[in-house]
Amino acid sequence: MAPSFPTPLLPRVMARLLSALGRTSRHPHRHLRHASSAVPSVPPYASSAARVYLHATNLCDNPGARQRKNRVGRGEGSGRGKHSGRGHKGWLARSNRALPHRGYEGGQTGIVKALPKFGKRPLNREQLVHVHLDKLQHWIDAGRIDATRPIGIKEMYEAKLIGGIKDGVVLLANGAENFKSRITIYVSRASKLAIERVEALGGKITCVYLDERALHAARHPHKYFVMPSLPALPSTDRDIARYASPLYRGYLATRDGASLSIPRIISTQRKLVP
Repeated sequence: MAPSFPTPLLPRVMARLLSALGRTSRHPHRHLRHASSAVPSVPPYASSAARVYLHATNLCDNPGARQRKNRVGRGEGSGRGKHSGRGHKGWLARSNRALPHRGYEGGQTGIVKALPKFGKRPLNREQLVHVHLDKLQHWIDAGRIDATRPIGIKEMYEAKLIGGIKDGVVLLANGAENFKSRITIYVSRASKLAIERVEALGGKITCVYLDERALHAARHPHKYFVMPSLPALPSTDRDIARYASPLYRGYLATRDGASLSIPRIISTQRKLVP
């Protein structure tokens, strides 16, 4: 029969047992509970019978190899409670915690808004898509554009030569020495060197005014049940003078350079607009 110890003597007995094992603690019950499962350290020169080998039940990481996840907002006792280390309000205390946009100065009026703008800001500036002669020749050589047929904005858009048209297309003379095709092309604007190069090869170039609706219909004809018969006429004095001038190869220009009346403009427009 196992000896029974009085209740006051039990902690003393456990303390003596722990001192015999080389351990001291304020809570001897915990060490006594795990004393049987503790594995004593064995020097490397000990016999193979006393060594502890690695197997599936005692595999573990080295001390400090894994850092515990910092759980925030779980009470003040955790050290990361209340505001979870973000402080009081502000940009970095919000849920997204994204970086502020450029020019943000903490809520005060930024320098971008505090200083006035400078330089010219034309409100009626046209945004034209640039088409260069060397790129047009590359599309022709690749068979993506047929040079034997008239080339308009619709053909260039379908061939992926241009895209994102807003106010029209301008033909420029970059790489003019590599352009060797005889074409008939319709664009919104054209530079002087581009006109000279196209006409030197026996081609023809015509600058046509197309409003927003006509440009949209040329790019997306499948969206129209009835296509617009005629585009709108140029309304500003500068556009009228440009498209009625033979120097700019305007589609409203006459051979003698005389001014056109409205009926003649409409008649000329019907003949020349592709």
